[in-house]
Amino acid sequence: MSTMSDVARLANVSETTVSRVINNKIYVKEETRKKINEAIEKLNYVPNQMASSLARTSFTGPSIFVGIIVPDILSSFYSTLVTQISNSLRKKGFQSILAFCDLNDWQTYTTIISEMKKINIAGIISADYNFQEYPSDEIPVMLFNSGKQDDNIYSINFDEYTGGVKSVQAIETKKPQKVIVQRGLQSKFVNQTRFNGIISKLSEDDIHFQIQDVVGTGVEDAVNSTEKLFKNYTNFDAVLSINDLNALKIIELAREKNISVPGELQVVGYGNSISSDMLDVKISTISTDPLRMGKLIAGKIMKVIIGSERQEMKEKINVDFIKGDTTE
Repeated sequence: MSTMSDVARLANVSETTVSRVINNKIYVKEETRKKINEAIEKLNYVPNQMASSLARTSFTGPSIFVGIIVPDILSSFYSTLVTQISNSLRKKGFQSILAFCDLNDWQTYTTIISEMKKINIAGIISADYNFQEYPSDEIPVMLFNSGKQDDNIYSINFDEYTGGVKSVQAIETKKPQKVIVQRGLQSKFVNQTRFNGIISKLSEDDIHFQIQDVVGTGVEDAVNSTEKLFKNYTNFDAVLSINDLNALKIIELAREKNISVPGELQVVGYGNSISSDMLDVKISTISTDPLRMGKLIAGKIMKVIIGSERQEMKEKINVDFIKGDTTE
């Protein structure tokens, strides 16, 4: 009598994928589903109906693992996001396995995926690593902050383009004469999309601007880029910062130079990642809430795994402007 292992071996997939096809999960690729059904027919495999019934109804056991892959959890965004995802999964009986992978390290990434498959991981949540392809044949993959166009991969992104537009709108009341736009690495989807929104709006409204390229997002990076800003650029009256940390350093150095904010210099941050309770100034910023994103990601991946309802492949989260003390 044939077993599920025999079917998996013949179709060259995992037993987990065979189980998903038998239980009619919606996210298995049609090509893979066809291979498995052909193997089932060839081997005359008859699924255990009691086990299949159990699989269709029991999705809250501790054996359902979801992998999370991120570059690090040093930033407040990643740490908050990962914590929220893990907590949301755990409340529904899912367990998360966290793995770290440096950007552009394809070899490590594929090794992580391979190891996760060995423990029958049910799904993978991943930061966008800008790879040409992601393993999605056998398990659902959900990317966040990704511009990847792939019909087999789920993604949830903030509306970064609109975030860029709203950054410009935040300073327009005072009619700025010269705006400095901090530009992050354009290889990152979120930076590129936001930057395009900013430049489009500035150009549309005929506002003069200059671009400052910024590398890195740490405290030392923010200090260095701020010093270069005041050294290499003159007569600017607004800065659209790459993040809230850079915005804070700009405000601090402006004060040291007796430049009033927002009287002489408007500053807009990005992310809403620094609590105003910790500062003596509330930064005007664009809110990209990792708590909200984490809840949506966890909820979506669980529905995909369970197969309770069809999910949209691509989803976009609205962003909001938070008015602070650094814009008019």
